[in-house]
Amino acid sequence: MIHSVIMSAGAYLGEMIVRNSDWKWVYCTDENAAAVESLEELRGYPHNKVAKRIHNGSEHDLEAFFKYAMTGEVPRGTTARVIKPSWWQRLSSRA
Repeated sequence: MIHSVIMSAGAYLGEMIVRNSDWKWVYCTDENAAAVESLEELRGYPHNKVAKRIHNGSEHDLEAFFKYAMTGEVPRGTTARVIKPSWWQRLSSRA
């Protein structure tokens, strides 16, 4: 039952981001997960965020996740981390 809630709520959260912004759905093979991605190639994992909210509690704020995707601004009292894709590290090591 928990898995169904994670999949449903994660899909809803991701679709709200996609429909209200320039983000798109992608599949991340490194994480083996669906993600939403911005034009700047920032990725968010809505299903993972919902799972963390259910398992770890309110420090994983779904509204803050949505607001960050919409505005690019980290909501007060939260942190966001940007993870560069694996090709980014290979590219920078060649410079």
